[in-house]
Amino acid sequence: DLVIEAIVEDLTIKRKVLRSLEERSGPNTIIATNTSALSIDDMSTALERPENFIGIHFFNPVHKMKLVEIVVGNQTSDETVARAVKFVQKISKLPIVVKDSPGFVVNRILMPYLIEAVKEYENGADPVTVDKEMVKWGMPMGPFRLMDEIGIDVCLHVAKDLSDRLGFDIPASLDQMVKDKHLGKKTGQGFYKYKKGKTIKGKPKEASRSAKLRIIENLSSSMIYEATKVLKERVAENADDIDFAMIMGTGFAPFKGGPLNYKEQK
Repeated sequence: DLVIEAIVEDLTIKRKVLRSLEERSGPNTIIATNTSALSIDDMSTALERPENFIGIHFFNPVHKMKLVEIVVGNQTSDETVARAVKFVQKISKLPIVVKDSPGFVVNRILMPYLIEAVKEYENGADPVTVDKEMVKWGMPMGPFRLMDEIGIDVCLHVAKDLSDRLGFDIPASLDQMVKDKHLGKKTGQGFYKYKKGKTIKGKPKEASRSAKLRIIENLSSSMIYEATKVLKERVAENADDIDFAMIMGTGFAPFKGGPLNYKEQK
């Protein structure tokens, strides 16, 4: 009834695998992809029955994260969407239906926030200080800790894919860190250093209150700005869906109600 592909984020390889899956499946089988950024419509060109094709994007760690993005392509049928939503609910996850668009909702809004953090780093901001301030602001972990957990190489891959389609600049230091194999926690060195999986803690550098407030404003505004664009483009049905996705998918300061609700409060 349903097959989910969850292989490497390479469009050519995905197309081959998806075509093979379709050949081995029944005419009513849903073929789904767990891609975090690639276009559903681009992948569907490999298929004879694109109406049965959809994105079912889980978030890591899958056993803990409840949110699932149901990504609808131009040729995806209403029946396929309904069946995919029902499947996700049946496995006790929380679906949000989104349009096939670069980064969908969560990665689209989160990536500019991470990029803005790296720009602050290049301008001399201390990762420990920035992370501490963003946690105080309401995020579950700071942007640098998050990038180290995800993997700098993964962040760069998603950033490049979104940059190609949305046209924002990628800080040079991300490229350099990947070249130097400073990929985060998995290699023992990222924005932080690690020993046996544990952070070697450094003391935060002193920063003025005005500098801290400026960093918080820049980082939070990057998410609000992108969320506003996502709403305008109707990537999700409404502002509540976008706020819900950001709270459940990134832990965006729940008491602030999500980026669009927070924008209205400011």
